[in-house]
Amino acid sequence: MKNNFSCKATQLLPLIIILAFSSCSGGKVKEGNKESVKTFNLGSIESLAPLKFSKKISEYVEINLLDVRTADEYAGGHLEHAANLDVSSHEFEKNILMLKKEIPVFLYCRSGSRSFQAAETLQDLGFKQIYTLDGGAVAWQSAGLALITPSSPKNKGMSIKEYRKLTSSSQLVLVDFSAVWCGPCRQLKPIIQEIATKNKDVVKLIEVDVDENPLLASEINISSIPALNLYKNGNKVWSIIGFDENTEASIYKAILKNK
Repeated sequence: MKNNFSCKATQLLPLIIILAFSSCSGGKVKEGNKESVKTFNLGSIESLAPLKFSKKISEYVEINLLDVRTADEYAGGHLEHAANLDVSSHEFEKNILMLKKEIPVFLYCRSGSRSFQAAETLQDLGFKQIYTLDGGAVAWQSAGLALITPSSPKNKGMSIKEYRKLTSSSQLVLVDFSAVWCGPCRQLKPIIQEIATKNKDVVKLIEVDVDENPLLASEINISSIPALNLYKNGNKVWSIIGFDENTEASIYKAILKNK
């Protein structure tokens, strides 16, 4: 099956940042000895200084927070709960269209230019509330705000022995490999949980966060997420990577075929 909506999990082992230096439009002005940041409002695109960006995020119950840098840059440190959708990917527009247009979108990159490029794309696609981080992740850190960086994978997470024990049941076992920062994973999660609840006598759901279980994910060769593996008696009988409009039907079909 073609992977229509997935996140690269290359940030598992090792986690090395590759900084791509890009220019951005200047939003800083000098006022005496003080430096302030202008806020631009271009129609439905609003560029906010780091502290205002953070405050604006807190004002909403539900948002889409997107890091539009490369997977390697993302792995080196990112805003908490941000999903990684690389604006340079040919899949970017397709992935963006999976998001609900009525939910505010917050975008950032390294220094600002790529997030504004992404914002213009979203604007063209009909998104109404779009916010970009002026100065990007660099300005965010300069303002004293933290980026989330994965911790060392040494001796961390579920062991392969424990995993095999969990998947050796005669009952079907559906394993969901995901991460909190992965947008497609967050969209797929409630669907999987509903399927597992409705079919609790047939299938058991195990959810594995790849950031918390990097060694396990590496050993099982999980390179992209979301990834689903279906087991019966310890044998993998079905798997799928990514998320699109056909994923739910594919899961049901696999369960019915193997129960």
